[in-house]
Amino acid sequence: MFEGPDCERMASVPGTYALSHTANGEWTTYTVDVKQTGNYKIVLNHSGNNANGRVHMEIDGTNVTGTIATPNTTGYGVYKDLEGPVVPLTAGRHILKFSVDVAGFNVYKFKFIPQ
Repeated sequence: MFEGPDCERMASVPGTYALSHTANGEWTTYTVDVKQTGNYKIVLNHSGNNANGRVHMEIDGTNVTGTIATPNTTGYGVYKDLEGPVVPLTAGRHILKFSVDVAGFNVYKFKFIPQ
């Protein structure tokens, strides 16, 4: 039986959802359109009440982040930004894969900030 990623409504931001109740090995993919080639800092807005979570991100099948630890934010309703690595991206359309290596957190959004 297929069990995909769970989503829940964000009480603090009406009309939006977060990836929630993560499970080891879960992943989601997104089509992204990079406007300009350059280096981008990845920032995850996440929540959780343990410090054991681990994720990584791939672009077009290549792990570009290595392992990112998701620290305790003091609760599943307490979302905080987590700065990840700076990664090089080329202009154009790409497939972003967000992979949960060790569960225990929720994710509201990813940001790619030009450096």
